[in-house]
Amino acid sequence: MQKGTVVYENFQQFRGTYQTVPAGFYVSWDGINISSNSVDFMGVHAGGARTGGCYAWLINQTNYTMGCQPTADKFTPGYFELRIVNKTGHPMEGVVVEYIIWHLNDADRSGKIKLMKSQKENLFEEIEGSEFITPVEAAQPAVWQNEKRTLKIKFRSPLQNNDKLYLRWIIDDAEGSGSRDEIGLDNVLLKFIPHAGFVISIQ
Repeated sequence: MQKGTVVYENFQQFRGTYQTVPAGFYVSWDGINISSNSVDFMGVHAGGARTGGCYAWLINQTNYTMGCQPTADKFTPGYFELRIVNKTGHPMEGVVVEYIIWHLNDADRSGKIKLMKSQKENLFEEIEGSEFITPVEAAQPAVWQNEKRTLKIKFRSPLQNNDKLYLRWIIDDAEGSGSRDEIGLDNVLLKFIPHAGFVISIQ
């Protein structure tokens, strides 16, 4: 949902299918190609899956997230990407990005997720402080846990009206061996920072 300078997505309508990927979001299971059909989408799961692909993790029976079960050939690396067009009519100096990382540490190979940004497609840079790595040793019993990130990003040049911003959460292996932990993305909130001198009201 985009309203003025604010963008928010809680993934409550995502059901782990290509058809229910939220507007503006894209999925790549191989880190190169955008998934364009349902083959890479595995539906809804409460956790403990072993088949690789994109899932709607159902946490605590009520909360849907967009996530993945990495395997040797899926999401190692892969990514979730959000593309936003500045439709405010004014240049933006930067953006504050908030989101929650869910992880199920049910395997002895840890995974990592980090946020990259670009104002030009395929010219990405990592956002400092964004990386999160799941524990190596599996928890007994494994339960869903979360980490929150709040990151302030200042653009190298203002994001002009009708310009596009790309945010890419990259998932990959970190340490250990064997099966991999499950990772999910939730409650993504963007608050754009107007160019100095502009006041934007949100209706």
